[in-house]
Amino acid sequence: MINKNLRRLKFLLIKLFRIKENAHNVSLGFTLGFLIHFIPSFGMGPILSTVGAKLFKGNPIAGFISGVALIWLFPFLFYLNVIVGETLLPYGIFPSAAGLPSHGLDAVIHLGAVFS
Repeated sequence: MINKNLRRLKFLLIKLFRIKENAHNVSLGFTLGFLIHFIPSFGMGPILSTVGAKLFKGNPIAGFISGVALIWLFPFLFYLNVIVGETLLPYGIFPSAAGLPSHGLDAVIHLGAVFS
């Protein structure tokens, strides 16, 4: 099974290196395909990678290749998003003494009510 996955990865890399287009467009497509994995897409990564690369005038084939080849990286990037989010917006940022619940969706609802 490992050999099959390595063979598939090698095929995708060969296909990426043989794209006959401007190097800027290929790298833009690959980068946009990779950046999609920072957003929790839950299985839609390769499709969003292709559409995103085409939308920003990058190479959609390179976007699809990076979306497929780097999909295994999604759990790590999702965990990294959670860690960075908790660092920037700590969980207990709103004091419960002010009448706001200190957990879950209730805090967001009360916060939204304050601003409306």
